[in-house]
Amino acid sequence: MSAKSIVGIEKIEMGDCGADGAMGLTLAEHVLIERDSVLLKMDEPGKTDLYVEGSDSPFLVIPDPNRVRALEFALRDMEAATLEKLFGGTVATDTWSAPASEALIEQSVKVTTKAVTGYYREISIPRALLRASMNAPLKSNETATVKVVCDILTPFDGSGTALSPIQIAKVAES
Repeated sequence: MSAKSIVGIEKIEMGDCGADGAMGLTLAEHVLIERDSVLLKMDEPGKTDLYVEGSDSPFLVIPDPNRVRALEFALRDMEAATLEKLFGGTVATDTWSAPASEALIEQSVKVTTKAVTGYYREISIPRALLRASMNAPLKSNETATVKVVCDILTPFDGSGTALSPIQIAKVAES
């Protein structure tokens, strides 16, 4: 396998966003990631084709730079603190109480991939909007999961300048 590849997941960490669009510095690792549930999605930009009468090909193509960029994963961790972090609400004595209204939760997210031929990747997302959902079948042969969609948002520095929304670094194993 080539060191140019990205294969598998080692860990996912999340924490408060840093100041002025920077990556958060204090990140906590999520545990019990559902196998093969992690997906980094960067769709192609859109476009609008304009046609003129009598032509089957576009007369003009208007690019639309908007694209879906998201990180998706699922957890089997049902601890109260995890549910609070992903859905909002409160925790008291190991009891999670859901919020009365939906909470907008922004976090910095870092994904570390498995190493391939001596290298791994660190995917850093300084600012992501978390959208979580729960699927909790109460069966003897399944466990509950929380699906998390991290919509990748553009961070801004203190002067309002847009910063890179995602960085993927190649790191040598130590």
